[in-house]
Amino acid sequence: FARADELDARTFSLSLSYSGFRAHRLTAEYSRSDTLIGFDEDRVFISWTWTGEERKYLVTNYNSDGGLLRSKYHQSTNLGNAQLGGSVGLSTAALGHGASIGGEYVGQKLFAVIEHDRFYPESPDLVDSARTRIDLGTAFAFTTNSVALSRPIVDSFTLIKADDNLDPFELGVNASGTFSAAEIGLFDTAILPNQTSYIYEQVKIDTRALPFGVTIEGGENFTVKPTYRSGVHIDLGAGKMIYLRGRLLDSRGVPLALVAGEISSGTSTKKIILPFFTNRSGEFALEGLSDGEFLISVFDYAGVEALVSIPKGVFGVHNIGEIRLQEKIQ
Repeated sequence: FARADELDARTFSLSLSYSGFRAHRLTAEYSRSDTLIGFDEDRVFISWTWTGEERKYLVTNYNSDGGLLRSKYHQSTNLGNAQLGGSVGLSTAALGHGASIGGEYVGQKLFAVIEHDRFYPESPDLVDSARTRIDLGTAFAFTTNSVALSRPIVDSFTLIKADDNLDPFELGVNASGTFSAAEIGLFDTAILPNQTSYIYEQVKIDTRALPFGVTIEGGENFTVKPTYRSGVHIDLGAGKMIYLRGRLLDSRGVPLALVAGEISSGTSTKKIILPFFTNRSGEFALEGLSDGEFLISVFDYAGVEALVSIPKGVFGVHNIGEIRLQEKIQ
């Protein structure tokens, strides 16, 4: 209930809303305005909304002010890591009828909306009218070390920057199935533009495109808390892991079965890197090495070593083949 003394008017309103059956929502409003000069008005507004699966919805409402009845259907779908949507609408009122059609594209770097509507009057004294609206939006975001293109940013954002070693791989951010909220692309960056200030947000790098042996240094899960209308910067570095396989033989070519040994760096300090154990065929496997030169030795053969070189740029499974102790292996 409200009263405006300067207009000598009183307004009474009542609103009811009901949500049920998971996909339906009904809203009804009634208002009445009384004035001392005799101008009284009753108004009724009714709205029904249906929400379907996969981003479909239908909205129908009636407004007694002008007798306007309007209905609009909207549907959108994923197009890669973007969303493509469309809508159609119909309306009718005391003065005439209308129709509308629209489309929208929401990508990681920009959004675009186009809408066209047309009005067909009932009275021959009025003329048809048409209107077209086009909206385009993008944003240029930057932190101390990086720049990126993004959809328009309302509050805060998170900028993810990948180093050059990750260039060959498609990395998504906050992926759900085949859809990613952002994807590292132009300038080796990705933007999450819908971050809320002072709220903890989860950032997860989708590493499914990385081959075996390539990892994200420091992990792939991050928690950020941007301050008021600010940007958070995350650097991604590539960590390369080598899974080394080989087969040990003695000087006569007999497999060294079920023996224990170690791989150490090929330097004077002889720092121990990893232990290993061969199977009955003399084969061994271990992970955690990088490129460089390493010495392979077996505990039961004191003083017998083989030098192994792992070239730069190698990652994943690297098979060095058969190794005869006391031989230099390249």
